[in-house]
Amino acid sequence: MYLLIDIGNTRIKIGLARQGCATREATTLAYAHHEIHHLQTWLHNQAGILTGAYGVCVADTAVREQVEQYLDELTIRATWLTGADPFPLLLNGYEHPHLLGADRWLSAIGLLHQADTHAHSFVHASFGTATTVDSILFNENQQHHDFEGGVILPGPQLMGQALALNTAQLNVGTSNVDIFPKHTQSAISTGITAAQVGAVMRQWLFTYEHSPSVPWLFGSGGASAMVREELEHAFAQQISQLSVPEAHLIWCDTPTLDGLASMAYYHHP
Repeated sequence: MYLLIDIGNTRIKIGLARQGCATREATTLAYAHHEIHHLQTWLHNQAGILTGAYGVCVADTAVREQVEQYLDELTIRATWLTGADPFPLLLNGYEHPHLLGADRWLSAIGLLHQADTHAHSFVHASFGTATTVDSILFNENQQHHDFEGGVILPGPQLMGQALALNTAQLNVGTSNVDIFPKHTQSAISTGITAAQVGAVMRQWLFTYEHSPSVPWLFGSGGASAMVREELEHAFAQQISQLSVPEAHLIWCDTPTLDGLASMAYYHHP
């Protein structure tokens, strides 16, 4: 059994994959960075069944070093992947592949195995501490996918914190998203949501323009709840205006872990 580790900016997500299987087990765990000691206890309870680990880390190296210490106690070797690690079904089109965030790369790999995406371009919007929106185009001639890059912006909570820290009279807090906000908190929540959804739809439209098929849209991330309803509405409205068939918006829990499972299988089929 392989341990799958996704160390994000605020949480550590954990999964498992059986050797010889390209998909992960259904059960996943998540710990905030300050709860990392719980991971040590959980790992000791898995002693004897883990043969290796695959992981990505976009957080401070100190968090990764702590995880590595726990793994060393069980003599488990971890392979840490980057955006430069190749995968046969996905070509990295980033100008400098080693600078591509490993979580963005592994998420794209994980989403390749979603239903029917082998013949579809897709966009992945991940809402976390930062929001990333990436375009993956299906290459009809080569019969593989190309990672074309995307956009990065502050996540919903980070946008709100920026207003709270840099303005004197804005009472920042969560509120309803309204068509015509009539109080400050609603104006802020609506503005943040509109910025997030606008970035996603911009990237989806460019992907649509350059794709041989109607691209699918995948959403994920711990901060997705704030934008989910508005994104679903905007996507449905756009599909109606374009009059295109078979457009899908799918929400995923842990695409990075799915990508790690695929990479583990690629290295150890």
